[in-house]
Amino acid sequence: LLASSERDSLLLEQIEDRRRPLPGWAAIRTRARIYMEYYEPDGESVIFREHYDLSEDPSQLRNTLADDDPANDAGVGALQTRLAEVRDCAGAGCP
Repeated sequence: LLASSERDSLLLEQIEDRRRPLPGWAAIRTRARIYMEYYEPDGESVIFREHYDLSEDPSQLRNTLADDDPANDAGVGALQTRLAEVRDCAGAGCP
């Protein structure tokens, strides 16, 4: 998905659609991992989080945040911070 000449991460978002019962969500995807947050209707309060190691689980079948093993959640904090930064970014100064 991300070639070496392209950016190192990608922001993905789905704004809540009141016509369908699906929450809004946002994700940051890197070459090796994806971190996702699902939001309350306010678009800010997190109701669920997912993290997948794409090198070990390319089909995203095992959410490492749901397995009670903090050893496989290394780097989640950095991805969470990066997601917040890019979600709040606007204009030419965005990364």
